Amino acid sequence: MSHELKHSLVAVDSGTLQLVKDTPLFDLLKPLQEEILLDDRCIAGTTHLPDQSCLEELKPGDWLIMEREDNPWDEHAILLRDSQRRKCG
Repeated sequence: MSHELKHSLVAVDSGTLQLVKDTPLFDLLKPLQEEILLDDRCIAGTTHLPDQSCLEELKPGDWLIMEREDNPWDEHAILLRDSQRRKCG
């Protein structure tokens, strides 16, 4: 099953905004003139990874897979994996 987004927001450049300035479309596009960060998280457990290469390769917008983890120190632990299923935290 694919978890790809069906719709995405794309920043609109100022030139495009100028073209539609005096039209009803302007009010719809104006909020898209800058990228907005919707979420920001810190990943715990990164210092315990035997291979930290996945952390160096992560970029904003990359998807992470979240799984329950059997962790004797934290019964609520969530395992994070990158798109290649490497453990990230």
